[in-house]
Amino acid sequence: MPFTATIREHFDAAHRLPDYDGLCANLHGHRWEVEVEVQQLGGAASVKSMIIDFKELKQILNEEVLTFMDHSYLNDLIPDPTAENITGWIVRQLQKRMADIPNRTFALSRVRLYESPTTYVEWRG
Repeated sequence: MPFTATIREHFDAAHRLPDYDGLCANLHGHRWEVEVEVQQLGGAASVKSMIIDFKELKQILNEEVLTFMDHSYLNDLIPDPTAENITGWIVRQLQKRMADIPNRTFALSRVRLYESPTTYVEWRG
C-alpha cells in the first residue's frame, strides 16, 4: 500500500447559496478547514525519501487556493459556492499546479473541506 501525506489548513470566507430555500441563501461566513492528501506514485511499499516536503505542499495550497479564498466572498469566485463546488474548485487548482511539477513522485488523492467541525465534503482521486 502506498504512503500518503496530508496537510490541514483553514481559511475564513463568506458566501450565500443562490436558489436555496433556507437560511444559507443569506450571506454568512465559515471558518473552513481543508485537508489535502497526496499519495506516492508507483505503489512501492516503502519510501526512500519524502513523498513531498510538507512545506512544499503547504506552499502549493497557499498559492493556488488560500490566497484566493481567505477573507473573500466566495460567490465572486464560484457562482454557486456549495461545499461540493468549492471542493471541486480546490481540486482543479491543485491538480493544475501539481501537473507542472517535474519528476513528481505523488498525485493528489483526497481533498476534504470542512464547512463546520462536524460536516465536510470529500473528493477522492
